Amino acid sequence: MTTTLTYPHEKKPKNLSVRIPAWIPSVEAITEPHGLDADRMRVLLHQFFLCYLKNSKIRRAKAGKNFLPDYFPVHSFLLRQTCSDKYLSYVNVLIEAGIIERRMNEQGTASYLAGGRAQLYRWIIPDKFYAGCSFRSESITGLKQIKAVLRTRDKHVNRCEEMAIELSNDNPVYTELFSCLTDIVFDEAFHKEIANQYSSDLKLLECEAVANKDFTWFTKDSFGHRLHHPITTMPKEYRKHLRFKENLDEPLVILDIKNSQPYFSSVIVNKDLINAHLPEFKPMLEHIAQFEKKPDFLLYRKLCVEGRLYEFLMEGMGGKPKDAQASHKVRGQIKELFFASVLFSRTRVFGEKSRFRESFRLAFPSVHKMFQEIKRLNETILPDLKSIIRPTGKKFKYEKSNNAYKLVACLMQRAESAILFHVISPRLLAAGIRYVTVHDSIILLPEHVEQALQIINISFESLGLPTPAISINE
Repeated sequence: MTTTLTYPHEKKPKNLSVRIPAWIPSVEAITEPHGLDADRMRVLLHQFFLCYLKNSKIRRAKAGKNFLPDYFPVHSFLLRQTCSDKYLSYVNVLIEAGIIERRMNEQGTASYLAGGRAQLYRWIIPDKFYAGCSFRSESITGLKQIKAVLRTRDKHVNRCEEMAIELSNDNPVYTELFSCLTDIVFDEAFHKEIANQYSSDLKLLECEAVANKDFTWFTKDSFGHRLHHPITTMPKEYRKHLRFKENLDEPLVILDIKNSQPYFSSVIVNKDLINAHLPEFKPMLEHIAQFEKKPDFLLYRKLCVEGRLYEFLMEGMGGKPKDAQASHKVRGQIKELFFASVLFSRTRVFGEKSRFRESFRLAFPSVHKMFQEIKRLNETILPDLKSIIRPTGKKFKYEKSNNAYKLVACLMQRAESAILFHVISPRLLAAGIRYVTVHDSIILLPEHVEQALQIINISFESLGLPTPAISINE
């Protein structure tokens, strides 16, 4: 017997907003002929939408990789969590209605994502639908469906908290940082922006998913030991909408290290930094110590500390652009080429990258040679980094090939993370400053900026390092 009674002590959750394909005229028209629940179908469509969003984000981050056009992976475990064991009935109805298509292999069975148990799907957009792949907002009111979504969200948050606790076994700051992250919300202006019923702006929709806690993660990568969470991948233009729960009317401030990666590349010869926080790189010091006193290296470090490296390179390659907009564009090109040709590149590059590297080598011969020396190290010299230089089971085209060219990037990112999480973070938290990080940036309340800058300065000085130039963005 189905009960319709309500109990005063049980507070019903608020209706939830979900995103479904805008080209679907009516969810009820799809579900009613099959005796299916319309809210359950909305929940399932929302899960497909989230998988599509995540896949779009991965495609942007890994441009050039071989992805199947339009297809995105959907794991059955996710659908079962939110849509019960009957999820297959709902999926088959969507396929029958021509809303999604499941990719099939040559044997006529479902095609799975390589290395995973997620099936591949794609949206089928009607030719006459003018808005492209856009999504509209609808509400679900069913109590069971709302609770299923909230339970799934809570599980994601709990897993992130467990990861923070696990990371805190090595460094207790991570649980504090996770606590600060859970106190971050979006301001009213952002919620008004996403209130628009239709949207095809994937970056905006990703931020909405973060605001709704549909996207939640908290992890430290093994390569650069960087901390990753939803705000680290959020487009800069939306970070201005972030607030702490207790200070909803107070915009946050971003402290950003100027020329951050070049800066950390200029201090990697510091023995105190390596010995205290990057012992896996200790054997490297004898190979690069000779470069530290070279005049061009000292100039390079000075420019990096002052945050003027890109401008220096820009002036040497065509002078100053005529206006601020052109200058910003050229600066971006210089930065991209510097990363692709010098810092993160292989030992050999070609074309435009080769021309840029030669220009850099002529300006900073010792710096260029130091980077090349690091990129030629191997697992015999740096045994603790074998997982990066020559991973187990990794096959290379040539016998002497390895991934040593990644060592400069690894070293810079680990130096950044070590200083931020082992030196600066404990001091900020001890001072009662709540903040969140975006790699080398710190987001905090404006009332704490002055004190935070003092702590940052003291932290670099404690390692015998010059304090880098810091930009303050509101």
